[in-house]
Amino acid sequence: MTAQTHADTPGNGEIRLIAQGDDMGFAHSANVAGIKCCREGILRGLHVLVPGPWFPEIVDMLAENPDIDVGLEVCLNSDWGGYRWRPLTHAPSLTDEDGYLHWTPKPYKQGRVDIGEVEREIRAQIEQVEKHIPRTSHLCCHMGTATCTPELEAVVEALSQEYSLPHMLSKPTGRIHMWTIPVDEKKRHLIDSLENLAPGLHTVGFHPALDTAETRAMKGDHRDGSARMALHRQTEVDILSSEEVKAVIARRGIRLLSYREALEESGRAACVH
Repeated sequence: MTAQTHADTPGNGEIRLIAQGDDMGFAHSANVAGIKCCREGILRGLHVLVPGPWFPEIVDMLAENPDIDVGLEVCLNSDWGGYRWRPLTHAPSLTDEDGYLHWTPKPYKQGRVDIGEVEREIRAQIEQVEKHIPRTSHLCCHMGTATCTPELEAVVEALSQEYSLPHMLSKPTGRIHMWTIPVDEKKRHLIDSLENLAPGLHTVGFHPALDTAETRAMKGDHRDGSARMALHRQTEVDILSSEEVKAVIARRGIRLLSYREALEESGRAACVH
């Protein structure tokens, strides 16, 4: 697979790669794995879910690791059965009959949510992350929900500008996709993708978490069943620290960088509040 180059790429022929870990705060095993993959692997930053039940823990962990870049993963869904979370604000249209955030993006795509409630919830998540992790550099969107319609995307872009938090992932153009790749093919897929990267700025997102009783207990509607979710995420942890992957990156001269560094190089860096 060959990823396309990003629009912000300088014309110097360099291969640059942003490797980011998603879903921090969703589980203890994810928080531990995310920090590990930044310290020992190729990750250069993490995305946090403010409504996630383990958000306070990742706040403390990131305070102890100030060099790790942080992005707010705007979260409007709670997508695991038997393990749910609620919005920060009173937002009836964003929740199911039990008060949890909707399972899927479907209600948002169908226009069955109140845009005012969406704006208040995203604003609350931004203010919470800026309160606890003031070095947050950018926004992205969990499951793509917050930008799945033009009306929703306009809300995100307006808040992005208001809070000086660039929204880099609204239209990714140079991304290596990992999550849908079968477990036993993930490592080869990443290596092949790295071997074929052309000069430019590329992104790759991972979902690291440890294979523990906690993650094995979570249920989802994913194609290979909930029990495999823990294995998917542990496999990505293993890949991120793989000497074979690191060797390809070194041999090809691929420069790993964070979103903050990419934003600074493109002149779009966020203000530190």
